[in-house]
Amino acid sequence: MLLQFNFYKLKREYILSLTFFSLSYFFSILNPLHFNPWSGFLSEFITFLSLLILLFIFYNKKLLIPKLVTPIFLIALVPIFQFFLGQVFYFQKAVLASTYILSFGIAYSMAYTICQKDKNIELSKIVMELLSITFIIAGIFSACIAIIQWLGLVHDSEYILNLVGNRPYANMAQPNHLATLLTLSLLSCLYFFEKRKNTLVLSIISVILIFCIALTQSRTTWLVSLFVLIFYWVKTKEFNFRLSKKKIFIWFLSYVLIIFSLPILNSVLSNYFNINDTSTIVERASSGYLRLQIWDQMLHAIIQKPIWGYGWNQTTAAQYAVIDRVHGHEWASSAHNIILDVIIWCGLPIGLIITGYFFYIYLTFLIKSKSSETIVATLMISAVLIHSLLEYPLYYSYFLLPVGLLCGVVLSEISNDYIKVPLFFNWILIVFSFFGIGYIFTEYNKISDNMIAANMHEMNDLKTELILPYPIPFFDMFNERAKWIALYPYSKVSSEELDQSRKMVQTYLTPYDLYKFAKLLAFNGHKEEAIRQLTILKIMYNQSYSYESLFVKEASVKKTYSVAKQ
Repeated sequence: MLLQFNFYKLKREYILSLTFFSLSYFFSILNPLHFNPWSGFLSEFITFLSLLILLFIFYNKKLLIPKLVTPIFLIALVPIFQFFLGQVFYFQKAVLASTYILSFGIAYSMAYTICQKDKNIELSKIVMELLSITFIIAGIFSACIAIIQWLGLVHDSEYILNLVGNRPYANMAQPNHLATLLTLSLLSCLYFFEKRKNTLVLSIISVILIFCIALTQSRTTWLVSLFVLIFYWVKTKEFNFRLSKKKIFIWFLSYVLIIFSLPILNSVLSNYFNINDTSTIVERASSGYLRLQIWDQMLHAIIQKPIWGYGWNQTTAAQYAVIDRVHGHEWASSAHNIILDVIIWCGLPIGLIITGYFFYIYLTFLIKSKSSETIVATLMISAVLIHSLLEYPLYYSYFLLPVGLLCGVVLSEISNDYIKVPLFFNWILIVFSFFGIGYIFTEYNKISDNMIAANMHEMNDLKTELILPYPIPFFDMFNERAKWIALYPYSKVSSEELDQSRKMVQTYLTPYDLYKFAKLLAFNGHKEEAIRQLTILKIMYNQSYSYESLFVKEASVKKTYSVAKQ
């Protein structure tokens, strides 16, 4: 059978925690609920909950932190320092960024500790088996949802997102995210094949996964496929794989064949199903140049502010600084390249140190991975990293935290140099995490009431300051967002209030924000800066307004731009 594993060797608390971790991660991937102001909040919450469940393994066991990992915990302090230095605009952004980095380091250390605990049991195999099962199950269900979306079988379902466009994305809302998840699932099948599990079942699952990867039309997976092919061939000199070079090349060719035949298949099936037209491989290969515009903007932004950067997770602020000189037509919440992002956030000196550190770790993994566990784990890490060079999957905990666990598995077979953490630290971490995640969930659910109050305030053109129904100290960015939406643009405001509005525009570079800020600036006598907002509006969204039109109160902001305000 496929599921003949070694879990009986684990203690009960290990089995329970690892099982609940897998179930939680599974639900985070299949979650169909995506709402403003933080569309992925529920998935992120469930993923962090899965990490907290895994943390309960260490209620009576010391956590081992590899010395190679300790710089990660120092990097986690950078956003906090930037906030207190006034570089990061909002406390919420700083703390969440630090939490993500810290959680990555903890996931890294937890997997390392589990794999190091008993040298008589090959725990790295058990951890890899569990992660691979999790990826495969999540991948199979997501693939089924993607096929349902592709064929147009379900509309307005509570459990499946409606398809917008012609690229299925299951419940992950982004086709490239689905492609990366399915790639992780496919690599999990490779791992089980190497461990001599049921070949027929694995082959059937692999065919489904490859077909659905092709359905996503992701260019990222083209690069990942080539990398896997090259890396696999290089490693055959050091490791005797069960899957021969010839067979893996056949699998690669089957993927290419499906990509080329997909438009024909769509044409045939469109007579029976409600299928949208699919782009050909030539159309996909010749599109996507908006990334080049974004990278050009980011390079100019780095030149403009090379030393200290623009603050963690504030790529939009960098774009805002150069958009009227280096034109682009897409709001960049990310540089679509993790290296550029880090340098934008931290500046060249710190940014290069951070990226150099992680490159050293990754290079160590590539060179020193010798077993099927470490080789496949390194391939999985590589799939996410290649994606992160073209987009921003590491912004999402359902990719970031599993990568941390995979890194721990690889490092456990490479290094035995670690620091033992006192047991009381584990309890502090568990208790703090439990109350922290509960507090964030409770407080986040109040934000919608604040946003409703803000919209009602704006709709009625109220000139008074908005009194938030629920002031939320932690979510200060969403507090300010609600106040900004409610702000009457024809108001005399202080320089501090104007600066707060400026920060909001540098966070949300939407037509609504640009036009409203232009009105506020014009009414307060800042003509040149108001004209700049109109220029940016013209460059990015091809919407033209004269400076004089900013004083016409009938052209209500709320009537012109009622979308994307949150």
